[in-house]
Amino acid sequence: MSSHASAVNSLASASTHDFYAPLTGREDPEHLLRVGRWLTLVWTAILVAGAIAFGDQNTPVVQLALSIASLTYGSLLGTYILGGMWPRARQRDVIVAIVASVLVMSPVVLGAVIPHFPLHWLKGMAWPWYVPLGTAVTMTVGMISSLFGRRPALA
Repeated sequence: MSSHASAVNSLASASTHDFYAPLTGREDPEHLLRVGRWLTLVWTAILVAGAIAFGDQNTPVVQLALSIASLTYGSLLGTYILGGMWPRARQRDVIVAIVASVLVMSPVVLGAVIPHFPLHWLKGMAWPWYVPLGTAVTMTVGMISSLFGRRPALA
C-alpha cells in the first residue's frame, strides 16, 4: 500500500507544483493543498482505469511495464547519443526527434500490449528490441532534422 500511496502522492505533487501553480500563478498553500487533493483523486482514477484495462493480460507484469516504459526510453537514449555525438543537433532537432520516435513507437508498443489496439506495427518484434528501435528512430530523425536550417555557431 505504501508504494501505491507514494506513487500517487508524487504524481499529484508534481502535477500541482510543476504544472498547475506555474500555469495559473496561484501560490496560496491552502489552495494548492485542495488542488493537490483533487489531483490525487484524478491520478488514482487514471491508475485504477489503467489497471482494469490491463486486467486480462496473460503477460508478466515486468514485461508489460518494461514494454510500456520503452515507449519513451528509446527516445531518451537517442537524445543523449544525438547530443553527444552529433554536433549539428539543436534543441529543435531533438524535440522533433522525440516526438517522431514516440509517434512511431506507439503503434509498435501499444499494439503489442493492448488487446484489439487498432494499429499494431511490427507484430513479431520482441519487447527487448523496442528501446533500440526507438533510439534508432530518434537518432535518424534528429540527424535528418539537423540538416535543415542554420548550423549552430561553434564556441
